[in-house]
Order: sequence, then structure tokens, then C-alpha cells
Amino acid sequence: MRVPGPLTPPDYPMRPARKRPLRPALRMLRPPLSALLMAGVLLLGCGGCAYDDGAPVLASPTSTDPSLPPSFTAFPTLDPEEAAAQDRNAAIMRRHLVAAAPDFVAAADGTARGVSTSTRALPSGKYIVASECLGASEAELVVVGAEGAVLLQTTYMCGEPVVHELEAAGDLSISTRVTDENPGEQAGVRVGFHLARATGAHSRP
Repeated sequence: MRVPGPLTPPDYPMRPARKRPLRPALRMLRPPLSALLMAGVLLLGCGGCAYDDGAPVLASPTSTDPSLPPSFTAFPTLDPEEAAAQDRNAAIMRRHLVAAAPDFVAAADGTARGVSTSTRALPSGKYIVASECLGASEAELVVVGAEGAVLLQTTYMCGEPVVHELEAAGDLSISTRVTDENPGEQAGVRVGFHLARATGAHSRP
């Protein structure tokens, strides 16, 4: 009996693969070889080119402090003589204000630009506001009560504390500032205030 061998498919003649023409959309996406060559030449030739659009070139901020990164710009510090004058006047002014209003419930002091503070739920009664400025000629003191009512607004001469008595309750806003034309040109300018209960005054419901 004859055993048949493995079946093999018949040999068909192979047709050469036909190249399909590119679709119009794909043909438009393929850049010309000359354009690619031109782009490469431009990139190689202008590797170190700098373009000037007319805008000024700003230098990167640097610092001379070796402990800071090169891109950090340190803020200017206060002149040592000016700092010493401010510290000296601040110490004198605080002693004066403590003597004028020792048991204060609110206080603030600062430079010629002025300072302010607020109180919350202040018991109703009589209070005194002691204010002083040193190193300048004149300053202003303003006390504003609830709903923006101005309880006190006055100017005073610098050099010694001034004391005003007023009726107050609830929320207060107190501020004082130097009113000189050029306070920044004067050395050691300080201004501040204390708010304290008037001597012998008691809270009222």
C-alpha cells in the first residue's frame, strides 16, 4: 500500500507587489528633501547665533554674599547709624509712654510711616491715649470707633508725650503717623501710642 506524502500547496506564480500611490493628504505632509537639507545647514551654521528683537537685555541679579545663590538679590539693610538712632528714640519713647499710661490694653510703635492697631470688645468706659513721636516735628493721632465714628483726631508736636481722654467701647482702631513733609530725611524717627483705662475709671454695662 502506498503512503501518500505531505500535501503541499500548488506553486502559483508570484506577482510583484505594486506600490500604492500616496494619498494627496499624505503627499502634502512629506517635506521635500531639499527643504530638510536647507534646515540642517541653517541649524549647523547658527548654533551660536543670538537674535536681537530690539528689547534691552537685562542682567541677572547677583549677590556679593557668598552664602547666597548667585541669582538672589539681597535687600538693602538699614544704615547702622540710622538703626542706632531709631533704637535709642524707641527706648526713650517707650519709657515715656509707660509712665503716661502704665496699665495699657493696646500699644504700638514704629517708624515715620506710622503704626496702627485695633481692639476687640473693649469694655465701655473712660480711656486715655498717650502718644509721642521723636526725631520729627509733628504727628497725627486718630481713634476710630464702631461703624467708623471718629472719636479723636488731633495733631501734636513731637518731643514729649501727649495724653487725651475719651469714652470708648467695643472695637477701636488707633493710628498715629508723622506728618512732616520729608520725614524720611530725619534721623531716628519713631512714633507710637498706648491705650489704657483712665485712672479711677470703672467699666459700665
